[in-house]
Amino acid sequence: MNIEQALKTLELATPFTLQELKAAYRLAVKRTHPDLGGSSAAFIQVDAAYDFLQQRATDDKTELGSSRWADYYRESLPKWEKEFRQQWRKAYKQNLGLAYSTVIERFARAYIRPKSEWFLGALFSKASLQEKEKYRAHLLAIAPNRQFAEIWALKYYRLEFGEDSPWIFYLSGSVTNPDQRWS
Repeated sequence: MNIEQALKTLELATPFTLQELKAAYRLAVKRTHPDLGGSSAAFIQVDAAYDFLQQRATDDKTELGSSRWADYYRESLPKWEKEFRQQWRKAYKQNLGLAYSTVIERFARAYIRPKSEWFLGALFSKASLQEKEKYRAHLLAIAPNRQFAEIWALKYYRLEFGEDSPWIFYLSGSVTNPDQRWS
């Protein structure tokens, strides 16, 4: 899919804002959704066009030929960062592992994919070693998948603090006896 096809599918003209893109997407969904009398193929095209344009529009290197878009993007970034940090803190308070992933995906769908620097210090502005250890334990406890809990927890630890953990992230019992591993 190219830009012209995506714009035609959503009946959208450049330059556009993210709100205009979202509004065009919603109208196209109402027109093409199979539950509302549309076809599956048309609905898939609309979804692909929206994802394509959103990705292109929110990519720092793409302006879609418009200084208006670049200005809008630059002006919106601080507001989006604030909104994301609020949603991130709320997910932390919910104490559910999937809430983190959900926040990222919902935010990306509504605005843009969160920038990695937005995570830094979002929960702890100046964390002590005890707070870092508590956060590490929290991440391991809420990891949605026990098999990959260490990897998942370390990823979010690095996002929050911008550094590796001074602790080993392994869950108790997750490291097998080296003698038994190769038998």
